[in-house]
Amino acid sequence: MSPLSLEKGQQVEIAIKSVTLAELERNAPDPSRVAEIMAGIASLSVIYDRPETASRDHDLFLYGPEGAR
Repeated sequence: MSPLSLEKGQQVEIAIKSVTLAELERNAPDPSRVAEIMAGIASLSVIYDRPETASRDHDLFLYGPEGAR
């Protein structure tokens, strides 16, 4: 899968399909990589010494000032 390049306001049609557990397991991300990413996100409030902003400003931490809109 790859990100879609959509124009603002563009209409899309979404189809939902059922998948087997085997398909989900085949396409699942590496659990150790997921844990590493989550630990990095959790540590951001400590890095910035502002624990109160950890969830409120999560877009800012993840995407930076330009992506947090």
